[in-house]
Amino acid sequence: MKAGRSFLLLPLVMTCLFVLGGCRDPEKQLDSPKPEERVRAIREVALRDTAATAARLAPLAVHEDAATAQEAVRALGRMHAPQAAAVLRDVMAKEQRPDVRVEVVTALAHDPAPETAAMLREAARSETDSGVRAAAAAGLGQVGEAEDVRLLIQLVDSAFKAGDILTESRAFGAIENLCRVRFGYDSRASQPERFKAIERMKKVAYAAARESERRKAQARIHPPAPRPIIP
Repeated sequence: MKAGRSFLLLPLVMTCLFVLGGCRDPEKQLDSPKPEERVRAIREVALRDTAATAARLAPLAVHEDAATAQEAVRALGRMHAPQAAAVLRDVMAKEQRPDVRVEVVTALAHDPAPETAAMLREAARSETDSGVRAAAAAGLGQVGEAEDVRLLIQLVDSAFKAGDILTESRAFGAIENLCRVRFGYDSRASQPERFKAIERMKKVAYAAARESERRKAQARIHPPAPRPIIP
């Protein structure tokens, strides 16, 4: 009997705890004037991982507060809903702050869509901020193709000459990922040792890029025959 009475009282107890204990709706906290509350709410809401969630986080990904924007971008990057990647691409096209753009590029490295790879290529070619450029190079190592090796080699060369170790190492790592070969590169090594590793890499990477280009050209000339329809 006591156990049954306790069970009946449970909803009342939970309601009291909700009111008195300050239980909050994370959806409402997204609009909080306090940055720390917004960040916490973003993390909780993103767990729902739906199209509606991506749409709700979209304005926060371009929030005037950089910490809020960065957290929203990271949350969108962890989501599996395809709308999240679309939001990130839209943010990348609009956002100007390098610290936020770095997060966007890093998050997009998990999206295999062709338009994402194209956006990363453009960032690797033309981005003026070294952090964003390095993140774009690393992203191409995840979602790029063998043909991107040529662009990445150019990045390695220009970064080596400029003393930009971050871009040099990220672009080199991306080449290793695409070629599936390790070339004995160490970003902490001396400049002469890094130069030797770069030259070793070029011999193999250029050959891999040429072979990939040859195969694609051959596939365009001789496309595979359609599979017969089995009734």
